[in-house]
Amino acid sequence: MGGPPPPSSSSSSSSSSAPAPAGPVSVTIRSACSRTVKVFYGDKPKFGSGTYSSIDSNSVQSHSFRPGEMLWIVDESQNGLGSTSVGSGTRELEIASSCTAISSR
Repeated sequence: MGGPPPPSSSSSSSSSSAPAPAGPVSVTIRSACSRTVKVFYGDKPKFGSGTYSSIDSNSVQSHSFRPGEMLWIVDESQNGLGSTSVGSGTRELEIASSCTAISSR
């Protein structure tokens, strides 16, 4: 008899499932701090690999993160003051008015 093989459920249902966690996540970063803060995108400031940048006071910008990647607030000597890890569901990070803490939403 040998009709066509049954459709594979693993390849056809990918559109209805959640996106793979390996993909980049676009996150909005807001600053409630009254001054420009230095930030570091990566594992560990000073010792790990990553990118240094700065975020102006009361500004909004977006950045693409890989899930699990960190955002750090650093001081002039590149020491970490506060950090947060970005998850696949993170959409927004806010630098607190204290300029040393980051909250995620």
